[in-house]
Amino acid sequence: MLDKIVRLYRLLGKPPLDEACSFVIEAEKSPELMAQLKELGQVDPSFGRYAYRERGGKVRVDVALPQNSEGHFFTSTKQFIDNTASLKKGVFRGNFYIVDIDYLSSEDNPPEAISQVKRMTEFIHCLRDFVSLSIDREQSMNGDRLFFLKPSDGKSPQKAAVLKINLTSNTVAYKLASFKILSALSAAQGKERTWIEERILLMNTAIAQTIDECDGEEVEFDYLVRNWGKVSKRYLHDLHAYVSAFSFDAVRKKISDSLIESTTKINSAVGEVATKLLAVPASLGALIVMGSSSSTASFTIGILGVIVASLIILRTVWHYQKQVHNLAESFKFNMEEATKARKTFSKPIKEEIKRIEKVQRDQNKSIKNSFLFYYAVALLPIAACIYYVVDAVWPVLIHRYSLYKYCLSLGSG
Repeated sequence: MLDKIVRLYRLLGKPPLDEACSFVIEAEKSPELMAQLKELGQVDPSFGRYAYRERGGKVRVDVALPQNSEGHFFTSTKQFIDNTASLKKGVFRGNFYIVDIDYLSSEDNPPEAISQVKRMTEFIHCLRDFVSLSIDREQSMNGDRLFFLKPSDGKSPQKAAVLKINLTSNTVAYKLASFKILSALSAAQGKERTWIEERILLMNTAIAQTIDECDGEEVEFDYLVRNWGKVSKRYLHDLHAYVSAFSFDAVRKKISDSLIESTTKINSAVGEVATKLLAVPASLGALIVMGSSSSTASFTIGILGVIVASLIILRTVWHYQKQVHNLAESFKFNMEEATKARKTFSKPIKEEIKRIEKVQRDQNKSIKNSFLFYYAVALLPIAACIYYVVDAVWPVLIHRYSLYKYCLSLGSG
């Protein structure tokens, strides 16, 4: 029905309206105008009053336009904003016509001014919906004030930042920053998503801190609109810090567990190698006894026994070296898996990872030197055996060589 009323108003040339949204005008008769007047002459009084009287080729029209929920005429966008209480509750009304921009609510492609009003109304709805997650929904959706809990300082009772919801044409004209995060948090409540409760708390805190920066017990809605970009940046910063803290704990725990396990096993392997090397002094002691032996068989068997024992020790050291190498590679793999997203880590995490990697490099170098020492110790009995054999055989070789030279000299003589 409102579209027919607007059609009549346009046919009459959109005459100026008084405070009661009524007018009296004399217009030229036309079939289209008369048909529209006759159709509106029988409407329900809630849609206004439409009386007319014909005078020759003229028609005098007396109109009182509707001013209720069934239909409402506004002279300007400012009047529409100031006189539509539902906008402050986040509800964009329908069934209206704004004279200065010639816009009917049922028409497509609204002008920029109406798009801005719709966007601001949507923001208010999202803001109220967000507050209702923490406070009574009835008060949040219908009250004139919204309450955002401030972070507790641990000394005084928790307080709330108060925001007075009012909407003016100046507020609507301001270019509001994106509020998709706010609507996403409201939509995600009750769903199994990571850190939703924590994210809601962080957004509540960001809004409360921003409101608290403005002087006065009650902050006008306009202040929050103009500083919404600051709210978003503060929320994202706090969220990154919060997530980074959890990431740091998770990464640190994973690295620490792997480091403890790797270190424990490496220490155990190195300790067992050291235990096996305790047989070296016994082998050296046996060589001392064999060195004074007069029996060639005993000496030979003793030498072979010491060499075999030393070879077994060397083989054992080699196996333990491979085991330690595998443990080091396993830790390196776990480290790479835990830190593969290091580009997204905060500075403290990166510094901790660098410190652990340096410790591991130093440890690997120390282990390498230790095994070189173990090999040297394990080779001592073999070196001693070679010494004893050379010491026993060398005089014989010298004697035989001297006798051979003597025989040669006799033969030549």
